[in-house]
Parts: sequence; structure tokens; C-alpha cells
Amino acid sequence: MDTKQLENDASDFCITPQQFGAKADYNSTTKQGTDDSQAFIDAIAAAISAGYQEVYVPAGNYLVTKEINLGGEGRTTREGIRLRGANWNKSQIIFKATNDDDVCISFRGSPGTHTSKALSNICINAHADTMYKGIGLLINNVCFGHVDEFLIVNLMVGIRIQNSGALGHFTEFNYFKNGRLFRNAINIQFYRNGGDPSFHGNNFENIQNQVMPNGGIGVQVNGETGVCYLYNQYWQMQFFGGAGCIAIDLINCNTDYNGGKLTGEANLIFRSDGSSRWDFHGKFHSISPFTFDCPSESTKTGGRFVFENLTSLLNTPMTNSASRLPANSRFLPFVPNFADKNGNGIFPSIFHIKSSDVESLGLATYNQTGNSFYFGHIAYNSGITDFIPTFWFDHDGSRITTVAKTYNLNLDSSPSNAGTGYVFGDTMLRPKQDSVVDLGSSARKFRDGFFSGKISVGATPVTTMGEGIATTSDVGSVGQLRVDKDTKTLFVCVATNQWKKVTLTDI
Repeated sequence: MDTKQLENDASDFCITPQQFGAKADYNSTTKQGTDDSQAFIDAIAAAISAGYQEVYVPAGNYLVTKEINLGGEGRTTREGIRLRGANWNKSQIIFKATNDDDVCISFRGSPGTHTSKALSNICINAHADTMYKGIGLLINNVCFGHVDEFLIVNLMVGIRIQNSGALGHFTEFNYFKNGRLFRNAINIQFYRNGGDPSFHGNNFENIQNQVMPNGGIGVQVNGETGVCYLYNQYWQMQFFGGAGCIAIDLINCNTDYNGGKLTGEANLIFRSDGSSRWDFHGKFHSISPFTFDCPSESTKTGGRFVFENLTSLLNTPMTNSASRLPANSRFLPFVPNFADKNGNGIFPSIFHIKSSDVESLGLATYNQTGNSFYFGHIAYNSGITDFIPTFWFDHDGSRITTVAKTYNLNLDSSPSNAGTGYVFGDTMLRPKQDSVVDLGSSARKFRDGFFSGKISVGATPVTTMGEGIATTSDVGSVGQLRVDKDTKTLFVCVATNQWKKVTLTDI
């Protein structure tokens, strides 16, 4: 059976652009072909009239110069059709744009309702004479559109997710799965030129984001007329970069509760203006170098970019105003996952220690000078770079340091100013309560004691005896004694700094 017969058979049970004159004859060598734009427009109109049937696109290269609106030409209704190709690389639409903002395929609709518009198994490629012009796929004020098994190549914008028009217009819960965006000037763009700030629940699964070298952008968020608010989204995306490749570019962006997993290969840049924030409840890992370009960094938060395992403050030294941290200290989020530590060191770590009847918690840091376990505080309206240590343990157990002049060791859950315990000060050590603590016991005694001042019981000093000769004006307190064994003389302090003597005789 020849190709023509197959196409005829297909027309018996589905609608195709060929039924309305499409030739799919674009030749990439000559850069010539029949303009199949109107055939697509007419096929979509017929599918809508037939109850929103699917439009099937057989394998071939289709030259298109006009917008293909899956809701019907010039319409912005909720309903629309699915445009489905035979293969995501072989059902190829070649878009010859005139202007940067010319649109190839569009989902234009009324927000807040479940659209029936969808795109599957289609490749959108730029015409060789208009590379880096046009928008491959526009999702404008639409909710619940489905896009899967797709390839979009060499346009100005691969996918634009757009809010426009009056307040109450938004683009939410659109789903992109199993696709590749290849070297468009901007692969994915969230764009607001009107409407609401909300871009809620637009999800990406198994997306390869190949960034165009020397200034290309993987994902751009551009709030031209107001902030773009991206929240409650799931992304599973692999970035591939190179020289001058920008993974994510933020312009007037705010985010909350987006998550997933992002990976990178080859050089990538994360860029932000001074008013944006990117919070991602997931990790970014790359086998290659990456940098952050944030001229107006936010040290009062975790940074302009925050992932579970790193932030854009990665190379920002901590303030260390009290000089209690090692020089040039920086901070990173702590990640308990050991998966990446096989290749990048195991410190620091929190881990589970298990044995027979043992369920314990281990904390470890690096066994080198300068490593410690730090506890401290951050002032209100300050960031982690302003962390000030107030108490720390040296890694080798040799020292515990507190910055306080007085330290309370409280027992029995006592508050700091009452109850039982001990007070350590820079000039004293005392119990918190009077006359309740013993020093040693009858069974467990201290051995020697060395003092430079007096010892008292109650308010009465205990007489102490030293060795040597005393003169009349030697420093002393009442009751102090000295004995000179050579002259067999006992010296007694009878008043402050006044001494008397007596010669000792045999018993």
C-alpha cells in the first residue's frame, strides 16, 4: 500500500491538514515549500465543527507562516482541539516568522476553566531564513492545556506562558511532558504584559532544556507590567549549557513552593535583577561549573536563588563581625542526603548510629584545625551571612567556648535565674543555691588544692600556713601563718598587713 493510499485511509476516521490542501513538501535544502498555513486553519475549523475532533498531522515537513490557533482562528474560547503528529521529530512544522513575536501554534483561552487544547508528537522548527524569530508555542490565559512528546528548535521563544489583558486573566495548571527545547533564544518564558500575577501549577516533566550559546536563556520569568508569581509548580528538567548560557533569568519574579529536580551539564549562569526571588523546594546538581549573576544580592534572605542544596550566596563571605568564625567563611544549606557525598566528601554529616538496643544520632565535622560545631544567633531582619556564633565545641573535643561573661549550667529544668545548677563566670564559679552543694564527698575526695587568696567557712576565714619569713609590713590577713623551719620561728598576721613572731621550742 503506497503513502497516498494510507493518507486516504486515514481520512476515513480522522481529520488531517492534507484533506484541506496541505502538501508537507518543505525542502530544507532549497528552503522552499507550499505554505500549508491555511490547510491547518481549515482542518482545525472542521474538527471543531465535528465536535472538537483531533487533527492528525502525518509525518512530513509543513511550511507555516500564520498562527495556528487550536481554539479556532481569532478565537479565545475554552474549547479547542488536540493537534497530534505521527512522531515528535517527523511531523515537523517549519515556521517562517516575520517578527520576533509572531506565533506558530497557540492556546488562547478563557482562564479558570479546563481547556481541551493539546499538542502531541509535533516538532516546531524555525525556517532557515528566520532563525531566532517567532514564538513556537503560546499558552495565553489558558488552564489545563497538555503538551507532550514535542521538540521546539531555533525560535525567538520556544514556549511562552503568558498572562495578558484584564485582571482575572491567568495561565495555570498547564502540563509539559517528554519534550526538548533546543537552542531557542529563550527556551521557556513566563511573560506578563497584563492580567493577574498568578502562574500557578504549570508543571514540567522530563524536559531537556538545551540553551543557545552566547546569551541564550533556558527559562526566563519576565514581569513586564507587574510581578510574575510562580507557585505550586513541579519541574523535572535537565539543562545543557555552554559558553554564556543562562539557565534561569529572573525579571520581576516571585516564587513559592515550587519543587522537583533540576540538573545541569556544561557551563550555566543563574541571573536575577534586584527585585526577584527564586525559592525551589528541590535540588540543582551539575557535573560542570555554574555561576550566579545577581548584582543586587539579597543577604537578608537565603539569596536571590535558593535551592535545597545551594544558594546564590554560595561565594559570599559571612559578615563575621565578631571574628568568631574562620576567615572567609561562607554558608551552604545542609543536605542530609549521602548520595552526592561519595564523590564530594562526607563532611559535615548527621547520621543514624545503630547497634543492639542502640538508636543514636551522630554529628560529624572535618578533623582539621578550625572546624567546630557552632551555635549562635541571627539578628531580626538579618540573613544567614550575619550569623554570630555564641557557643561552640572544637572538633577534637579539646575546648568548649562561650562568648558570655557568665554561663549558667541549669539542672532539673531550672530557669536561668533560679533553681539548681552552677554559674560559671570569668572571675568566679559558684552554685546557684546557698549551702546545698558539697565539694567532693567522704568517699570521693579531691587530692590537692592550690589557692592564691583566702579560704572562708561561712564568713570566717580559714587559717592558712605558708613557708618563709614575714616582715612587719608584708601583705596579709588576720589569722594567716608562716613558719620558717631554719630559724624555727612562727609568724602570725594579727591585723591587716601586720605580723608578729614567736620562737618555737621543743615539746
